Parts: sequence; C-alpha cells; structure tokens
Amino acid sequence: MDGKVDGNYGHNSVTHTNFQSKPWWQVDLAKEETIRQINIYNRTDTAQDRLANFDVILLDSSGKEIE
Repeated sequence: MDGKVDGNYGHNSVTHTNFQSKPWWQVDLAKEETIRQINIYNRTDTAQDRLANFDVILLDSSGKEIE
C-alpha cells in the first residue's frame, strides 16, 4: 500500500486493532484493479505474536467475494 515494511508500530508502518475480539482491516482501491500478489508483513516490534489465524478476502466492486 505505502511501501513501508519495517514492521515497527512506532514508525507508522503497521496497523493496530487494539485487542478487538474480531478485528478487521479493509482497503478500498477506489476502482477495480488486477491484483497479482498480496504480501503480508508482520510487526517486528514487541507484538509479533498478534498476527495469527487471519484470512485475506478479496471483494469485487459490488462487494462480492472473489474465489
């Protein structure tokens, strides 16, 4: 998204969900785009264990899940 991959929350390079029971994060690309690859970069600071048991779900422009 923004090219920041260092994984340190203090560097504004990662997101934080504040311990919600079912957190989610969404990106709106503003128009349909071809997605060839998705890279997930985990935090590298004191919260490395928080990224676990997650799904990546892609939706088309009408909000329907892409299989």
